[in-house]
Amino acid sequence: MSGFIKQKILRLIARYLEKPVRDYRPISVPEPRALKSVLKPCDIILVEGDLRYSQVIKYVTQSTWSHCGVYIGDAIDSEEKGEDQRNVVEALLSEGVVATPLKEFYGYNTRILRPIALSKEDQKKIIRFCTDKIGKQYDVRNVWDLLCHYAPIFGVFRFKKNKDRPFFGENDPEKVICSSLIAQAFQSVSYPILSDTEKQMRYSAKDVENKIHRKRHFSLYSPRDFDMSPFFSVVKPTIEEGFNYKTLQWEEDEDF
Repeated sequence: MSGFIKQKILRLIARYLEKPVRDYRPISVPEPRALKSVLKPCDIILVEGDLRYSQVIKYVTQSTWSHCGVYIGDAIDSEEKGEDQRNVVEALLSEGVVATPLKEFYGYNTRILRPIALSKEDQKKIIRFCTDKIGKQYDVRNVWDLLCHYAPIFGVFRFKKNKDRPFFGENDPEKVICSSLIAQAFQSVSYPILSDTEKQMRYSAKDVENKIHRKRHFSLYSPRDFDMSPFFSVVKPTIEEGFNYKTLQWEEDEDF
């Protein structure tokens, strides 16, 4: 199959998968005010998502999270302070890398992950890395390879990494998906996410003793990997605002 035809097919699949599913029901959505007040630059926002491909990614990765973006504060719209301020960088299937307002994440199940002890200098580098990627293309093949690698239903097309191709997608840093964009950004300042578990098996005793880390290829990351990482803390807006269960008003129900 020629590259042109394959890309055409992948684009058609992408258009189909970008449509929202019916009856999406978020379970616990943070209040917009609380979400805005708690976010800090370089926080990662994990999103459940309500599109068809969101459901597929959640299924194949066995995770709640199908999408992610990185909060950049006022790095772009330093003058704008309203709801239209573009303060999140993300990679979208149809648009590539874009800067969007936080309000686009309202109404979804989300999780905020915060890097620990990130220096101000590295924080600026990560934000600059992300903003420099705005306008870059989405690596549709990266998503396809992830699906073929993880999902049994794609057994016919099962993707297997080998020495000649130990990555997903086109191996082009200028073409990304949401998770590979963020992985590249944090790896650019050597902030850990997850070590390459396949190489972990081949570490020497000296490597283990000295705690030498090996970077995974950025294309191998999915949104759930940031949640699995031991190097990010979970920030919950409701708790950060000073939650007190005594202030909750409960509906009277005599059946309990």
